[in-house]
Amino acid sequence: GQAVAEPAYPYTVRDFNGKIAVYQASNTTVPQYITDFDTAALPQHDRDLLQKGIGLHSQEELQMLLEDYSS
Repeated sequence: GQAVAEPAYPYTVRDFNGKIAVYQASNTTVPQYITDFDTAALPQHDRDLLQKGIGLHSQEELQMLLEDYSS
């Protein structure tokens, strides 16, 4: 069987200089926007995920994730 390439997510959420930043698939080097959320305030598990980047399929998923972090 052939290895199936992971589909690119339209959005990726990653740590950017200690803030949560949102990247689009069309430009993974420059954040689309940077939130006010400090990653330092998050649990270690979440920080680890953000170091790798969290892929999201839709604007809805993005909103839900950011609401989770802000609550």
